[in-house]
Amino acid sequence: MKRASIATMGACATVTLVTVAFSQMSQTASRAGDERAIRRVIDDQTAAFNRHEVDRSLFTTDADFVNARGIWLQGADAIERGRQAQFRGVLKSASIRLLDIRVRFVRPDVAIAHATYEISGMTGPDGVTMPPHKEIGLRVLTKTKDRWLVTAFQITTIDARRPEVRQ
Repeated sequence: MKRASIATMGACATVTLVTVAFSQMSQTASRAGDERAIRRVIDDQTAAFNRHEVDRSLFTTDADFVNARGIWLQGADAIERGRQAQFRGVLKSASIRLLDIRVRFVRPDVAIAHATYEISGMTGPDGVTMPPHKEIGLRVLTKTKDRWLVTAFQITTIDARRPEVRQ
């Protein structure tokens, strides 16, 4: 009787360990797929920028966007209008090159992504083309119905005079 209990407990423990292991493998695979999807959103936004277009399908309807000059656009409609105006103005000849992406999951359905870019061809307030410089974009993305969308996006110019600090 005692041997049967020990054998049963051992079998239960083995089944539990295998179940936990498969669950963790599944979560890891899911997390990797989510990170790829988030990187794809950023790649798609980068490509749209270089075509001087706004792909509003990559934003939630209530998204916020703050550009490097501190202009805050609220909602996908305002983001589209504001970015189109910039593409007719200071960003008319601009292009960006993606240098780095870092993704951190806050929850399974919320992630923060930092993307570093080099932007060139941007026009300054005086109408003169600015030298290429780096910017970092912080995005908050949410997953709804198996799709990752940007709900907040802020760009900051990286001061070229300061050495980069990475940890």
